[in-house]
Amino acid sequence: MTHVYLWESPDRLQAAYLLLLESLGKADDGSYQLSEVKQQAVASHRPDAEA
Repeated sequence: MTHVYLWESPDRLQAAYLLLLESLGKADDGSYQLSEVKQQAVASHRPDAEA
């Protein structure tokens, strides 16, 4: 049995949730930022990322 962790391969909904947290944190004067690991995990899910 192989385990897949969120930071390795988030699905579309998990990535959307993390991106929502990031955007809400930015809207609140930067009160929340994604960690480096989370930023890497969602990189391919960002709206401006190449498919």
